[in-house]
Amino acid sequence: MKRHRIVHVLPFANVGGTELGTLRIAKAIDDSRFTNVALCLKDGPAVQSLFESAGIECVVYEPPVPSYRHAARFLSASRKLARVLQRVGADLVHCADMDAAFYSGLAGRLAGVPVISHIRNRYEDLSRRDRSFLWPVKKFVFVSRDTWRKFGYAVPEHRGAVIYDGIDIPGVDVAGRARIRHELGIPADAPVVGMLARVAPQKDFATLARAAARVLAVTPQARFVIVGDYTSENTYREHYRSIQQVLQECAVSNSFIFTGHRDDARSVLAAMDVFVLITHWEGLPLVILEAMAQGLPVVATAVDGVPEVIQQGETGFMHAHENDEELAAHILTFLHDRPLAGRMATAGKESVRTRFGTQRFGDEMNALYAQVLKFKAEP
Repeated sequence: MKRHRIVHVLPFANVGGTELGTLRIAKAIDDSRFTNVALCLKDGPAVQSLFESAGIECVVYEPPVPSYRHAARFLSASRKLARVLQRVGADLVHCADMDAAFYSGLAGRLAGVPVISHIRNRYEDLSRRDRSFLWPVKKFVFVSRDTWRKFGYAVPEHRGAVIYDGIDIPGVDVAGRARIRHELGIPADAPVVGMLARVAPQKDFATLARAAARVLAVTPQARFVIVGDYTSENTYREHYRSIQQVLQECAVSNSFIFTGHRDDARSVLAAMDVFVLITHWEGLPLVILEAMAQGLPVVATAVDGVPEVIQQGETGFMHAHENDEELAAHILTFLHDRPLAGRMATAGKESVRTRFGTQRFGDEMNALYAQVLKFKAEP
């Protein structure tokens, strides 16, 4: 049986949720039916390294710039990318997020292969111009129902699908808790509230800072650990500086630890007592699933796809957007009612196992690829 080549187009230069989500797809699909190629930006060596270390072939590409004013240039660049797709033997182009669809949708159609695109975040306001460049996409794959509902491009039922991501339940790293805490200078008995996220404007650190002040007034020994990049891009660096100002204004700076990017970011979960994701918008946040899979009680902002993951009061707590009082109350509940925290953590872990497992995810991706490829010969 021929193995169909799925070419994943990565639109960003740094490793984040889009890249990790794409890697999950590549690992989850049936390798007797499909094989993977990753198209990476020239200035994205970290992304290329991520996929190559997983044994996935990588090809560097230059993204065409969609333009009507410079239509000839856009068409020429798209034809060049189409030749790359033909050279690697693409049977299907899978755009890792909407930006990749802008860049490579036309190239995929010129190469004579179907194009699908993941939509991993909220894109409500798309201009008429931007919408016009999405016509080559045969199928949109949304990470949550809310993401589809709020998408600023009308997608009928036959052009869309919702596929929740999937993860494995890892083993318990008993020794990791003490090791990570020692490395970060955190006392063994200090309550730790943690968050895995790039220090980007999407994340609501101001609300977390205000909530931290409330938590520390009751539990002064608590620590807040933020695991994520804050140096690789100017946007991150500027946001980090603004956050430091907010932390100082809230008098909580000494209780926050920013680790920066870590290749072993998920291992830091072992050092935490409560996981939080405080955010302005999300698609379907994988980090919540990862924290639940590790058996952590979770508090997150009730935006976008988050309510599709957390069952309020059963598998975790959600707080209203920018409501630091509610956030602090939920954190304190978990810190001071350990039996409740344990019950919710167990329920969250079971929810990941039954609703967000890798096997279910792989089966749905396999079915999607088979469906799209079946219609490949259609005009």
